[in-house]
Amino acid sequence: MDLKEVRKAYYGYSGKASDVARQASFAGIAIIWIFKSQEGARFAIPEELIQPMVLFIAALAADLLHYIFGSIIWGVYNKVLEKQHGVNFEGKFEAPSKINWPTLVFFSLKLGLSFSGFVLLFQYGYYELGING
Repeated sequence: MDLKEVRKAYYGYSGKASDVARQASFAGIAIIWIFKSQEGARFAIPEELIQPMVLFIAALAADLLHYIFGSIIWGVYNKVLEKQHGVNFEGKFEAPSKINWPTLVFFSLKLGLSFSGFVLLFQYGYYELGING
C-alpha cells in the first residue's frame, strides 16, 4: 500500500461520512416533524425534541461551513500559486499541512452534532415512546 492508496481510502470514507451525516440530519429533522402537534395554525414540537432538532440544524450549518471554508481556502491558495508560478504551472508542490484544519473542524463538528442529535432522538424514542418494552 502506498500513500496514494491511503489518501484514496481517506477521501472515500470521509466523503461518504459527510454525505451520510447530511442525509441523517435531514432524516432526523423529518422524524422530529412527525411528532409535532398542531393547534390552529401553530405547530409545536415536544420539548424533548428541541435539543436534537437544534443539533441537526447545527450539523447542517457545519456542513455548509465545511464546504464554504474549503472553497475559500483552496480558492485563495490557488490564486497564491497562480501568482507565484503562473496560471499554466503544472509542476508538483506540497500544500501546507495546516491548510485543511478549518475544514476538518467543521467536518468533525458536522459528524459529532449529527450523531449527538440521533443519540437524543433515540433516547426520546426509547423512554417516551415505550420502545424499551
